[in-house]
Amino acid sequence: MGPPLKQLIKDPALKGRIKVVFKQFPLGFHKAAKPAAVASLAAHDQGKFWEYHDKIFANQTKLKTATAATYEGWAKELGLNLAKFKAYVASGKGEKIVENDMKEGRAGGVRGTPSIYINGRKYQSSAGYSPAAFKSVINKYFKK
Repeated sequence: MGPPLKQLIKDPALKGRIKVVFKQFPLGFHKAAKPAAVASLAAHDQGKFWEYHDKIFANQTKLKTATAATYEGWAKELGLNLAKFKAYVASGKGEKIVENDMKEGRAGGVRGTPSIYINGRKYQSSAGYSPAAFKSVINKYFKK
């Protein structure tokens, strides 16, 4: 989902008119999903959520064997303050956010990922997840 959303955010016609909110919804059958979600929140705490998000997705094949050292290594590669990163992970703040996001998602009908909502409505389109498909739906809201 990263590239299409990034294109939308950078689209001059939409600049300042849309807000992207990312909620964590790690799937239970992916053992590394929750630790990766917490690590991404630790990166977010230092202003590098999307960079860390992209690092995770670029290294999906490594997630099955990922350890704390793996996540810390990626944090270091991105120039994050490692002491702050580790402290955030150890604090439990990220775990609480993930749990709250999952609770909110389940209440809203989320069953899997990605799940996209535009103005509170679940996005479903035969056009898929292209920037043009998103923009078409978003523009309908601007016309109202």
